Amino acid sequence: MLLLKLELLIYQCKCFQRRNFQTICQRIKHFKQKGLLFLQKSEQIKENFIHKRLYLSGNDSLRKKSLNLSVIEGQNYNQNQSQPQILQESFYIENNDIDCQNQYGILQISLVNTLINQGTYDEAIQICNNAILKYKQNAVFLKNKAIILFKQSKYEEALYESDQARLQEPYNEDHYINISTILIQLNQFELALAYCDHAIQLNPIGIDQYINKALALHKLQYFEEALKNLNYAIQLDPFKVYAYQQYANILIDCSRFLEAINIIDSAIQIDLQNDVSYSIKAFALKGLNLNEEALQNYDLAIQKNPLITKNYINKGIVLEILNRFYEAQEQFLKAIQLDSNDFQIYPYLAQTLSQLGQYENSIKIIEISLEKNPQNSILHFQKGVILQKFNRQVEALDSYDKAIQIDKDKSEYYQNKAIVLHLLMRYEEALEIFDLAIQKNGSNSGIYSNKANTLIQLSRFEEALYNRNQAIQYNPEDPLNFYHKG
Repeated sequence: MLLLKLELLIYQCKCFQRRNFQTICQRIKHFKQKGLLFLQKSEQIKENFIHKRLYLSGNDSLRKKSLNLSVIEGQNYNQNQSQPQILQESFYIENNDIDCQNQYGILQISLVNTLINQGTYDEAIQICNNAILKYKQNAVFLKNKAIILFKQSKYEEALYESDQARLQEPYNEDHYINISTILIQLNQFELALAYCDHAIQLNPIGIDQYINKALALHKLQYFEEALKNLNYAIQLDPFKVYAYQQYANILIDCSRFLEAINIIDSAIQIDLQNDVSYSIKAFALKGLNLNEEALQNYDLAIQKNPLITKNYINKGIVLEILNRFYEAQEQFLKAIQLDSNDFQIYPYLAQTLSQLGQYENSIKIIEISLEKNPQNSILHFQKGVILQKFNRQVEALDSYDKAIQIDKDKSEYYQNKAIVLHLLMRYEEALEIFDLAIQKNGSNSGIYSNKANTLIQLSRFEEALYNRNQAIQYNPEDPLNFYHKG
């Protein structure tokens, strides 16, 4: 019954998304056509203006014609305009004082910005490409093209366009900041740092270069250096909410949850409507096992922005911790209703159903999502976990093998595979896989403890004792390690 409801929910969600998409497309088409009409009209005006300058410039009685292109940026539209208003048109020129071609370029920039904000990327890229061919100084179009490619996750192409813009304007720190942002997405953190440092040299009082440098340092696990850069960014601009949010994220990764809460409270005081701040605070509260308070903050995040699936997922996870599985299931279904193509939701829903003893339903949900995303290692791993609970060890082993084939770096995949091999009494094979798990994560006490259990089955007691001691070393607070050692 639940599966039928889920499938109906997904179908209704897709129908709703399709209707919304069609409505949005109609609106976009309306103002996009309006913008293109202005482009066409301004092109005609430009050609007419240039023609008259060539042939009638000596005529003192020439009627003054000119074009004042007053643009409304897409960003201002998003903040202030209730109706799409791409361009305001007025005809007003002081004879030869304004370069018509430059003004036409400004018009194109405005239209590109609006199209980017509306997600009409193909149209925006086409305008950028035409402008890049048309104008010698085209860094702004290269920059905008890179932004579009970045939003489409085409990071290598975005990097190329950003670098071309940098070559045209080598003293503009924005290009170095943009390149560093792309490099962070490409996991090229050291190179990203170099570009951030260059941006800082060009403008030592800019904010974004310090924030990006902190992001790269965070990824490299240079936490204290990252915090120093964020501190400096906050000194430069005490109202930069994003800097506080990143500061709190780093503190959370360092398990400094109380400090993270204090920092994120500062961000909340600056902007009470920012949903991200409440979400970060909830995550920190969860780290302190203050789960009820965490739920309250997830509710606030959802209240501020009810369209973020991650908040429903994280709220569901906290409800699972509190053994409120039916409520957790409700949150995961809400997340699916928002985005049925977000496959990270399905493993959580499947896990909740397995906690409710609905193993078959949970497996079917995983299989539905695997049909859409067969290369998702987490889905295969989660399927293995559920099959293991259902005592279907051979099938679980196959799922773990598929997960490892897709992602060979996750120690938990190897650990679970080894445990299944142990349950199947294939002890020698289990030991080999435990060793691979230790190679991937040598500080996981559970791997050593489980390996010790397998060694005991083979009567290799000295090796078992060594592994039990390793488990105690890495997790001295787990009483089971001492119990098993005894």
